[in-house]
Amino acid sequence: MIDLSSRIGMPIALDPDSGKLEFGDGVAVEGTGDRRFAELRDVLANPEALVDDDADRPAYLLYRGVHCPSDARLLAEQGLRYDLTITLPGDVGGELIKTAGHIHNAAPDGAGYPEIYDVVHGQAAFILQEDEPLHVTIITCGPGERILIPPGASHLTVNIGREPLVVADLVAIASQNNYGEFRTRRGAAVHLFRDGDAWTERINPAYPTTPVWRVLDGTRIGDFAPGDGPIYADAIANADDYRYLTAPASRAAEMRALWSSRER
Repeated sequence: MIDLSSRIGMPIALDPDSGKLEFGDGVAVEGTGDRRFAELRDVLANPEALVDDDADRPAYLLYRGVHCPSDARLLAEQGLRYDLTITLPGDVGGELIKTAGHIHNAAPDGAGYPEIYDVVHGQAAFILQEDEPLHVTIITCGPGERILIPPGASHLTVNIGREPLVVADLVAIASQNNYGEFRTRRGAAVHLFRDGDAWTERINPAYPTTPVWRVLDGTRIGDFAPGDGPIYADAIANADDYRYLTAPASRAAEMRALWSSRER
């Protein structure tokens, strides 16, 4: 077992063979589940490469509403949820294993809900997509690095490493995931494929226009998560700093500028 406690802020360990998490005393989980390859068929670059024996195999595991019971009231008052997702290593027809991808609904103030992703273990590539014009940003992150998903950005996570990828996310309880865009177009406009010990990009031909994309490395969060420690502990200790997650219009322009101001 791999101890993840120092990076999560709660006693949690990872089984590197199965990708399952083991929770210590004082940790509550509101829900668990998985996404199997059969459920991801519509977003795969090469769905014909998915053999029957693999269709019922999990691609990633979900742990929703992970928290210490003593923090439950504060999280409810903040309107926030802390989740953990484990994307398993491997590929389907050469395409690296990924999450289904989604975009968030709008908050009552009119701006889309943002989300913080925190890499706990493994190597991730986060794909952010803007449709008009069609721009894709690929951000690679390792343990301890994190990114902010701004309002209105479609996004997904890819495991670019050789071991289970553990990603934490902090998001509004009221946020809902819309998967329709990626399902109708076989995923994002750029797919990531295994290339020896590295990876490479391939354009998704299901889109009517050719995307423009860039690759960035490391944390991309600005001052939206000022603490250096686990995002869970920081959100509990500094609740006021995270109010933009439930009222995004107040800082929507700043969040979008965090990305649009960088050279493409």
